[in-house]
Amino acid sequence: MHLKEEVQDVQNLMASNCEALLERDENLDQLLQASTSLLNSSKDFEKVSKTVKKKMFWKNCCCCCCCC
Repeated sequence: MHLKEEVQDVQNLMASNCEALLERDENLDQLLQASTSLLNSSKDFEKVSKTVKKKMFWKNCCCCCCCC
Protein backbone atom coordinates (compact mmCIF):
# COMPACT_ATOMS: atom_id res chain seq x y z
CA MET A 1 0.00 0.00 0.00
CA HIS A 2 2.87 2.40 0.60
CA LEU A 3 3.79 2.43 -3.09
CA LYS A 4 0.22 3.23 -4.10
CA GLU A 5 0.19 6.20 -1.74
CA GLU A 6 3.42 7.53 -3.23
CA VAL A 7 2.06 7.15 -6.74
CA GLN A 8 -1.13 8.96 -5.71
CA ASP A 9 0.94 11.77 -4.16
CA VAL A 10 2.94 12.13 -7.35
CA GLN A 11 -0.26 12.20 -9.42
CA ASN A 12 -1.72 14.88 -7.15
CA LEU A 13 1.47 16.91 -7.39
CA MET A 14 1.49 16.68 -11.19
CA ALA A 15 -2.19 17.72 -11.35
CA SER A 16 -1.41 20.68 -9.11
CA ASN A 17 1.56 21.65 -11.29
CA CYS A 18 -0.59 21.47 -14.43
CA GLU A 19 -3.22 23.72 -12.86
CA ALA A 20 -0.53 26.22 -11.80
CA LEU A 21 0.89 26.18 -15.33
CA LEU A 22 -2.52 26.92 -16.85
CA GLU A 23 -3.06 29.80 -14.40
CA ARG A 24 0.37 31.19 -15.27
CA ASP A 25 -0.49 31.01 -18.97
CA GLU A 26 -3.72 32.94 -18.34
CA ASN A 27 -1.80 35.57 -16.36
CA LEU A 28 0.74 35.93 -19.15
CA ASP A 29 -2.06 36.39 -21.69
CA GLN A 30 -3.60 39.11 -19.53
CA LEU A 31 -0.21 40.80 -19.17
CA LEU A 32 0.30 40.67 -22.93
CA GLN A 33 -3.10 42.27 -23.54
CA ALA A 34 -2.39 44.99 -20.99
CA SER A 35 1.03 45.77 -22.45
CA THR A 36 -0.40 45.90 -25.97
CA SER A 37 -3.09 48.29 -24.79
CA LEU A 38 -0.50 50.45 -23.06
CA LEU A 39 1.63 50.52 -26.20
CA ASN A 40 -1.33 51.65 -28.30
CA SER A 41 -2.23 54.32 -25.75
CA SER A 42 1.31 55.64 -25.70
CA LYS A 43 1.37 55.88 -29.49
CA ASP A 44 -1.92 57.79 -29.44
CA PHE A 45 -0.57 60.11 -26.74
CA GLU A 46 2.55 60.76 -28.80
CA LYS A 47 0.48 61.72 -31.85
CA VAL A 48 -1.78 64.04 -29.87
CA SER A 49 1.10 65.67 -28.03
CA LYS A 50 2.90 66.41 -31.30
CA THR A 51 -0.27 67.98 -32.69
CA VAL A 52 -0.71 70.12 -29.58
CA LYS A 53 2.94 71.15 -29.68
CA LYS A 54 2.60 72.33 -33.29
CA LYS A 55 -0.61 74.24 -32.56
CA MET A 56 0.92 75.94 -29.55
CA PHE A 57 4.02 76.83 -31.55
CA TRP A 58 1.97 78.55 -34.23
CA LYS A 59 -0.27 80.20 -31.67
CA ASN A 60 2.79 81.63 -29.92
CA CYS A 61 4.24 82.74 -33.25
CA CYS A 62 1.05 84.59 -34.09
CA CYS A 63 1.00 86.25 -30.68
CA CYS A 64 4.62 87.32 -31.01
CA CYS A 65 4.05 88.71 -34.49
CA CYS A 66 1.01 90.68 -33.41
CA CYS A 67 2.75 92.15 -30.37
CA CYS A 68 5.83 93.31 -32.27
